[in-house]
Amino acid sequence: MSKKLLFSVTKKDLIRQTFRCGGKGGQNVNKVESGVRFIHEPSGARGESCTARHQHQNEVLAFERLTQTAEMQRWLKLEAARRLGNPVPKTKEELEAEVNAVVDEMMKPENLKIEEFKMPIYEYVCVECKSELELKQPMDQDPERCPKCGTTRSLNRKISRSEFALKGHGWHKTDYAGTK
Repeated sequence: MSKKLLFSVTKKDLIRQTFRCGGKGGQNVNKVESGVRFIHEPSGARGESCTARHQHQNEVLAFERLTQTAEMQRWLKLEAARRLGNPVPKTKEELEAEVNAVVDEMMKPENLKIEEFKMPIYEYVCVECKSELELKQPMDQDPERCPKCGTTRSLNRKISRSEFALKGHGWHKTDYAGTK
């Protein structure tokens, strides 16, 4: 089976930038633009070099570094798959758009189930008939009339024993309650 060239990446496909390297090396590195940077826009890959003394040597090193980046490797695989007619994975933007469409669909009112807020249960004692009862009530409201005798404003909220006990170390025991 013979191999066929699918595509090639050349200097024409890259943005080439030169710069002064700086650092140790005397006047040459500070005056001469011997550093080279290549940018491949479709993949976002970058490769640069300023380790060699001459621009041509840095150009070769920068191109090698560009081809070894994860961004360039990923782009090469995707481009090869695309050109061979294989299914290409979706881009980040396509995936985000797909997820947003699913979330928007699921957030429509007909797809949501809204459950009733569970109100606390309070105990009350009627002043008139002395009956005790439990009612689900919002914290800021008291019932208007006793359901047994019908008297208005005769219910007093009863303070009852709690269903749980705090055990172990905690702020109630160590930080505020004790004396130091």
